[in-house]
Amino acid sequence: AALGAVFNFTAVYLQSLGLTSGLFFVFYSTTNVICRFWGGGLSDRYGRLIVIVPNLLVFALGVLLYYFTNGEILLGLSAGLIGIGFGLSNPAILAMVLDRSTPAEQGLAIGVFNFAFQAGMVGTTPIFGFIAEHWGFGPMWLISSACILASAAVFLLPAPRLPTAD
Repeated sequence: AALGAVFNFTAVYLQSLGLTSGLFFVFYSTTNVICRFWGGGLSDRYGRLIVIVPNLLVFALGVLLYYFTNGEILLGLSAGLIGIGFGLSNPAILAMVLDRSTPAEQGLAIGVFNFAFQAGMVGTTPIFGFIAEHWGFGPMWLISSACILASAAVFLLPAPRLPTAD
C-alpha cells in the first residue's frame, strides 16, 4: 500500500512543493539497487525477522519523513530511507515465503506473493487518492507509514504452525 502511494503520488506531491520527482527516484532507485546487491543475503545469515522488521521500520520512517519534506535534503533522505527499507525488507519477506513453502509450492507461492503485492499497490491507490484529495498529502503519508508499521507488527506475531508431512 505505502509503496503504491509513493509511486503513484510522488510526482504530484513534489510538484505541489516545487520539487522534482526525478531527484526522488534517483535517490530511491539507487539506494534500493545497492541494498539489494549488498544486503540481499543478510536474512540468510542473520535471520528473516532480524532483517524484515527493522527495515520495515526504516521504510515507515522514510514515508513519515516524506510528510515533512520541504526541500531537497529531506527529499533525498526520505527517498534513501524508503529505498533502503524496501530494498532490504522485500527480498527477506520473499525468502520467508519460500521458507514456508514446499519445493512443489514455491512457484505458486512466488506468484501469490507478487499478486498480493501488486493488488495491495493498485487496490489502495484510490483510497490514498481520496485521502489526498479531501484531507491532503500529509494525512496520506501518515496513513501510508502506519500501514508499514502495521505490517511490521504482523511479523512480530507468532508464526502459524505449518502442516507436517507425516
